Amino acid sequence: GGEGATATGTGDVLDADLVVAADGVGSRLRRRLFPDHPGPAYSGSTVLRAVTAHPVELRTDFALTWGRGAEFGHIAFRDGRAE
Repeated sequence: GGEGATATGTGDVLDADLVVAADGVGSRLRRRLFPDHPGPAYSGSTVLRAVTAHPVELRTDFALTWGRGAEFGHIAFRDGRAE
């Protein structure tokens, strides 16, 4: 395979225009591809996320409110639930 090639868990090799590695904050792949990268650093922000189990009524599909050292927002999904 070429530069966009990846091996699956079964050993198959796939060619792709783009390969996205989403293996988390402690990415082993990032360390392998970019050995000199210092890794993630705390930005000073903490994010708590949740998705509603059932549809909710919202006035807008998206909202973001900024406050002193904090922010809150929501995003509506097509099925009526929200994050």
